[in-house]
Amino acid sequence: MSLSSGGWTHAPGSSQDQSAAALPGHHHHGASLAQPGCQTVLISVRVSVCHSGIRPLCLPGAGEESLRLQLSMDPGKSGEFRLSLLDGGETGRSVDQSAAALPGNHHHGASLAQPGCQTVLISVRVSVCHSGIRPLCLPGAGEESLRLQLSMDPGKSGEFRLSLLDGGETGRSVTVAEFDLRTVNYEVKSPKCHELNLTVPPHDRISFNFRSEQEAQEWATVVMSSLREAHRVAPQDNGPQRPLDGLPLHTTSALQQTEDTCIELTRAIEAGDMQSASAIAAVLARQHATLKIQPFARDYEDADINLAVVVEDSSSSCCVTVKVFPHMTTAALKQQMFLEYGFHPRVQRWVIGQCLCSNQRSLASYGVRQDGDTAFLYLLSARHAHLTLQVLQQDQESALLLRPPSPSLPTPPLPPSPANGSIAAATLGWSCPSCTYINKPTRPGCEICSTNRPENYIIPGGYRPDALELRRIQHEKEAIRQYQQAKEVERRENFARLLMVDDQDLVPNPEMVDCRICYVDLQPGEGVLLRECLHCFCRECLRSVIMLSEEPEVSCPYRDDTYSCVCSLQEREIRALVPAEEYERWLQRGLSVAESRCEGSYHCATPDCRGWCVYEDTVNVFHCPVCRKHNCLICKSIHEGMNCKQYQDDLAARAINDSAARRTTHLLKASAESDSLSQ
Repeated sequence: MSLSSGGWTHAPGSSQDQSAAALPGHHHHGASLAQPGCQTVLISVRVSVCHSGIRPLCLPGAGEESLRLQLSMDPGKSGEFRLSLLDGGETGRSVDQSAAALPGNHHHGASLAQPGCQTVLISVRVSVCHSGIRPLCLPGAGEESLRLQLSMDPGKSGEFRLSLLDGGETGRSVTVAEFDLRTVNYEVKSPKCHELNLTVPPHDRISFNFRSEQEAQEWATVVMSSLREAHRVAPQDNGPQRPLDGLPLHTTSALQQTEDTCIELTRAIEAGDMQSASAIAAVLARQHATLKIQPFARDYEDADINLAVVVEDSSSSCCVTVKVFPHMTTAALKQQMFLEYGFHPRVQRWVIGQCLCSNQRSLASYGVRQDGDTAFLYLLSARHAHLTLQVLQQDQESALLLRPPSPSLPTPPLPPSPANGSIAAATLGWSCPSCTYINKPTRPGCEICSTNRPENYIIPGGYRPDALELRRIQHEKEAIRQYQQAKEVERRENFARLLMVDDQDLVPNPEMVDCRICYVDLQPGEGVLLRECLHCFCRECLRSVIMLSEEPEVSCPYRDDTYSCVCSLQEREIRALVPAEEYERWLQRGLSVAESRCEGSYHCATPDCRGWCVYEDTVNVFHCPVCRKHNCLICKSIHEGMNCKQYQDDLAARAINDSAARRTTHLLKASAESDSLSQ
């Protein structure tokens, strides 16, 4: 008989279904515990039936939507399950056809089988991916001919069989593999992918891929409940049992003996009995036992700590804070980062205390013991980690669906209910405008993305920082003090360096350059760096520019096709470049130009005297500092011992016979007339 599913259904309480009438609390996928003698419906599905057997099967609704396949159990009798084929018919009343129609040892099992027969609980089509030591013969692996079937022996409580069947081309089901449910671990990896692990050698691992998420969910519900039932019932309660194929009796006893030996080894190590521990370890080594040895969690502190994690990849970096326990392993930390931030364990490389962390070692072994300890997480690319998008999605789905508590990270007890004041204190803080993270009130920047605190935020007056905040504030103050101290030292060094440079008349070139006049390469210190414009030339070229210049201001000789420097050489630079005689001539040239450009200037009347002055109307006499003569500014001459009138009369008397005196008289008159015209 073959069954084709028409969709998962449940028996509505309003119908006249005989099985549902006795179950007032009936829901989808099962019902609540009924009264003694009543059947509890585990699952119900619509099917169409095709029968092939010796006896005819009376199915008035065969092949139509009125047929339903139903699995139920008697709560009062452990291990008693009933598989029923119901026909709703046109009357809407479900009639049980299984008791009279199905033989007790049919291919799919009966509702109440004979002793030694298997009752099929559920069967679904799957595709298989096998990973193990022994080869698994799967002639139809990956095709629609494979079916996963869960069955039980009604005569033996807690004995369930998980079978992988191959329909093949002949239509007959062939058992490919069969497992005792007590010797397997079943895990839901994703909504459509489950994994089976053998707890006994050879420790095979088989992955099942279902056609739909609904079938996978139904299968997982039945298997998980059966798995709990199998582990709940002790093997010795069933009396002597027939060993399964490929599962000898000595397997269970050997496993129990190994566990007892491990317990004895643990006690010997805790007691410090080295002789007993060595003997027990030798026994385990001779058995080639597969063990996992790690320190017990009670050896560490139970309180969680804040671990500062610096996350870096090839292009960027950031810092996050993660709550961890010191006894966590690196593998558990990788899984936690995978759940919280999405970094797959394959791409994570942890470095703590300048050590590349191993998956099996704890964080405490690397020195992580208190708040603020730092760890470095380096992220590889998916290509270097050989990580595909499909594997990432499957692992993410599995992690989000299961999220089992890590054995190395026990769930801490819930704290007592806080008072209103503590709740208000817990909600204090400012929300980051970039990542919305709630930061503590005293934090100047976001702990996650380093965004500055909003300017309009005011720290509450009655807020008291906790110990972690106080330590952070103290560290910040110390860092600011050290920064200001280093900045002050640097400022003093720069000021001293500037004073030293200012004391020098010529600033040497700090690096190798070429002179733009003679194009000679100048080594550091051979050239002169002009203070005004920072152009660099050799000493000989600058000396020639100064000596050939006719202006009192010597301009920078830098010229090119687009730019001409307008800066000038300073006086002390000129004094240091040229000899003393050339420097005096440069000064005199400047004085001559200044005298010629000044309107109120007067040159000393003494021949070959270089003295001159700028006179005012209130001053009538110029005392020349060069020749020490007294010049009369009224008559523009030198007449010591006479006043101006006496000098004029004397000059007029001498002009009669002295041509020089006449020229002087005419010159004085012309000068007086020009002065009157200018006024």
